[in-house]
Amino acid sequence: MSLLSRSILAAILAFSVVVNATPLTSRRLNAPQVLYFMTNDPNQPNSVVAVPVGRNGQLRKNGMTVTPTGGLGGATIDPFTGTEPAAVDALASAGSVKVVGRNLFVVNPGSNTLTMFTIDNRDPTKLTMLGTPMNTRGDFPTTVGISRRRRLACVGQNGVQSGISCASYSTRTGLKPFDARRDFGLNNTTPPFNAYNGISTVFFSEEENILFADVKGQPRDNQLGLPVTVVPELGSFGFLAAFRVNRDAVLYDVVRTTPEGAGVMFGAAIIPGTKDIVLADASYGGGVITYDEDTLTATTKIRTVFPTTVFTCWAGYSELTETAFFTDGAVNNLIEMDVDSGEIVTVVNISANGNFGQTDLQVSGDFVYSLSANFPTNRTGLNVYDISQGRGTVNLAQSFFPGASYPYSQGMATWG
Repeated sequence: MSLLSRSILAAILAFSVVVNATPLTSRRLNAPQVLYFMTNDPNQPNSVVAVPVGRNGQLRKNGMTVTPTGGLGGATIDPFTGTEPAAVDALASAGSVKVVGRNLFVVNPGSNTLTMFTIDNRDPTKLTMLGTPMNTRGDFPTTVGISRRRRLACVGQNGVQSGISCASYSTRTGLKPFDARRDFGLNNTTPPFNAYNGISTVFFSEEENILFADVKGQPRDNQLGLPVTVVPELGSFGFLAAFRVNRDAVLYDVVRTTPEGAGVMFGAAIIPGTKDIVLADASYGGGVITYDEDTLTATTKIRTVFPTTVFTCWAGYSELTETAFFTDGAVNNLIEMDVDSGEIVTVVNISANGNFGQTDLQVSGDFVYSLSANFPTNRTGLNVYDISQGRGTVNLAQSFFPGASYPYSQGMATWG
């Protein structure tokens, strides 16, 4: 082989090495533009905090905004003290802040109202209130479910007047008056005493023709470590409530099901294209239930006991990884679970950042975002996980502290 031929071959091989070193499917990261949560100080003016998100999915302090909701925050009563507001998970619920289209909805538990905003297209940290906060016709609203197709907002309420009420809304003028409450008869106080025996999450089916609410029970035998005088041995295991939606209204007839093995049902997420629901349950960990569209009943499909669980209460599903993610209010882990087998795929512990645990979470594109209330660090934290490389590759990309403490912060939603 001539010197020239050898030189050409060497060049080709060198070029091949360079090409092979570059991923064949490189792409731009799929990240939201902004993340929202609410301040929720008990009996103080509530606000929505908007945090800008960079193209790399990470959060930035520059450009943050704080927008009043026109209502008041709130907190359940801490069962360990019997008098103080609960700080780690003030509302004992999921879904207190929701984004649908160009609208943001936020509950105001201390004033029994729901507020609706428009999100500015050019600057999504800019929120404009539509109308005024609307009374929800119940006590202590903690979670909201939105049907974009039906133009309905439904809130779960956990005080003396407990249950679900719904309101139509316009994207131009805001919320209309709420309908009469679908009473759940929870026999709670206002604010509620302890985290149990309450509505956890209100959400619609993928087709938006069924409204669901999962309701926590009170565990037996002091199994979650609360004082025996606070958690009597009622043996209540909670239930999933299902209501049919007819055109633009939620009906009042309800079907209640307690899926096998359920105890303290909490955060929930629909798996698109199925009748399956990812469910966090503080009594054991995480799982999947499936519902029958004809009977509205639900059965257990997967029940996975998390070895580290204390209060596994929040759940999300990623279409990218086709796995579910869970957070625990008392353990600083993010758990990834296979939704077909129930296998625990990944456990990421981030105790090094000093937070107690993680509460609300939001799966958005190539990222998972979670909220950490301020106990015991006296600061609220936001966590960013990168899942862009697919199933089993989740890693912590950022621990972010917005500056103010926001000790009773709740809710999480993204836009863009």
